[in-house]
Amino acid sequence: MKKAIVKRMNSMVVLAAVVCFLFSLSGCAVPSDKPETSDGKQPDESVQTPQEPEAIANLPGDLLSEEELVQFNEVFAAQGDLSYCLPVNGFFTSFYDDVTELDFVEFLRYYPGDGTLGNEDANEFETLSELLPDFGFHWSPEDFGKETLSVDDLPVPTHRILRSSVEETLQKYANITTADLKNTEGVLYLPEYDAYYTFTSDFGPGVFECVGGKKDGNIVRLWSVTHGDSGSKKLLTLQEADGTYYIQSYQSIDG
Repeated sequence: MKKAIVKRMNSMVVLAAVVCFLFSLSGCAVPSDKPETSDGKQPDESVQTPQEPEAIANLPGDLLSEEELVQFNEVFAAQGDLSYCLPVNGFFTSFYDDVTELDFVEFLRYYPGDGTLGNEDANEFETLSELLPDFGFHWSPEDFGKETLSVDDLPVPTHRILRSSVEETLQKYANITTADLKNTEGVLYLPEYDAYYTFTSDFGPGVFECVGGKKDGNIVRLWSVTHGDSGSKKLLTLQEADGTYYIQSYQSIDG
């Protein structure tokens, strides 16, 4: 009985050896699902990273560290929850290749103002109302059955923005003044009060927060997450001068 079992096991070993030999001759090794590298080795999936979009990958310079991104966001990022406005929000309400070409009307639209006009500001509002028809103002005294319009008649608030506040913001973030701006058509300004005026009652300030960036000499380029159906990104370009970074441009680039 033992001799019969040993003989059967020897036969199975011989059969297995023959099968392996035939597979080796025919090249019928079990194929791998993983592609081989040029040196014949399979790549290590653990070190593979997503490829950056071409527009970002082609930007010159070295990638910023996470710590550097946090530092730039602390200075330039506009808040993301839209619960309040910051002066820097105005820089992200229009796109421009040169900061002096920003849309000043949009810059001021949600700018944190220096108060809202009330009845005590009747003389200021009267002076302002003389300008309003030239700016496509939607209301007139006749709409309210009056000969003259008062600030309380309006269905929207009248915000006052002091030019000194705007100058401080432009200087701080872009190293420019209002005199450098090239796109100021449609802005309401009273030289007597040295102030700008807006009538916004909604809320929609520009928002920016960088998730990546590169530094090339004294130039830093920061980009946002992908936004919109086009897959584009917002690109903020800064230039360093005397240890401070200033806004140079704000653009939309292909993702």
